[in-house]
Amino acid sequence: MQADRHVQVAVAISDLAGTEGVPVAFSHVCRACASWLDIDGVSLCLPGDLGPAEPMYATDAVSAYVAELEITLGEGPGVEALRTSDAVLAEDLTDSHSLRRWPVLAPTAVPAGALALYALPLTAGGPAVGVLELYRAGPHVLAGQQLADAQLFADAALAIMVNDAESGRNRWPGVLDGPFAARWMRIYEAVGTVAAQLETSLVEAYLSLRARAFATDSALGRLAELVVSGEVRFTPDARGGDTR
Repeated sequence: MQADRHVQVAVAISDLAGTEGVPVAFSHVCRACASWLDIDGVSLCLPGDLGPAEPMYATDAVSAYVAELEITLGEGPGVEALRTSDAVLAEDLTDSHSLRRWPVLAPTAVPAGALALYALPLTAGGPAVGVLELYRAGPHVLAGQQLADAQLFADAALAIMVNDAESGRNRWPGVLDGPFAARWMRIYEAVGTVAAQLETSLVEAYLSLRARAFATDSALGRLAELVVSGEVRFTPDARGGDTR
């Protein structure tokens, strides 16, 4: 029964948190999901104030890279799941359908090691308030009980958000830990710098930063580091341009 699976998934997540002696957080949902489904990696993103999404956690470097890539490009299963509130399953990013649907993301994610992506929205019937995205290193059909279990993990992440909201807590900054989170905080710092250089809003500065990353085929996090260090500057007459 699905109710039994729900309990089993909840126990798997809570046991992982229990071994660390900390409250259940997004990181435990993602790591338990990867182990339970024998998936290569999992990431979790929430809608961002500046753009389509903001990463909360990633289990590994490939998950982090793909999440950052989707945010930079504004395309991919995760972005679509957030926009449509429906699950988006890409079972083989090398097939013609995926290449037409995500012409920039697909050929970039595959060499990085993600050949299949599955995005599960965090939703209770309304607009998605987040997305849990899984990847496999090879083509794979996520269906049946495996897909149902994946949705249970997305529901568990949603429950964390609901519980925190009801209790007046906001534990989200606390789950932003590790290299992925540090890189993302550097991106926010870079957005502020670009906004000052261009004398524009933070949203427009973020768009300029993403556009520059795309145009130069740079990782968003790496470009942010160069902006913060002063090695790259944005000028009003050449947005996305730089001086060194």
